[in-house]
Amino acid sequence: MEKKLTFDEISLIDDDLLRNEALYEYFDEDNRLKTRAGNVEFITTMKKIEELLKPGMRILDMGAGTGVYSIPLALKGFEVVSYEPSKQNYQVLEKKVSDLSLNNISLKCASSFEMHELPSDYFDLVLLFGPLYHLSKYEDQMKTLDGSEKSMQG
Repeated sequence: MEKKLTFDEISLIDDDLLRNEALYEYFDEDNRLKTRAGNVEFITTMKKIEELLKPGMRILDMGAGTGVYSIPLALKGFEVVSYEPSKQNYQVLEKKVSDLSLNNISLKCASSFEMHELPSDYFDLVLLFGPLYHLSKYEDQMKTLDGSEKSMQG
């Protein structure tokens, strides 16, 4: 069994994706929004998302975590594509989608750096909650924003 890194060791990891993977060994992302503060975040965010939704929209959830937003949106009947780079979070998301037999949600264990694989001008709504605060370099944040803009319909 591999020893977990300490927080001090994790803070020294320069690669954002590797650092975040190590951090998620400590944090239970699936239960984060089940706290009172998390409930406020979820309710407020979903209210804003629902104001934008129209029937038939295609949604990209980049940095989907464990599906906190992807799953409710798929359950509402929207086509959802979810990218999640953390293997631990991705496995939780994959199990939830399987358990719910959702066929309108596509999953990929990948980061926002792999958005170029997605079709241009395809999505009506892009959720980018995690990628922007998990990326420490400005140029990586801009690359992510540029990729999300290209994947959205005009």
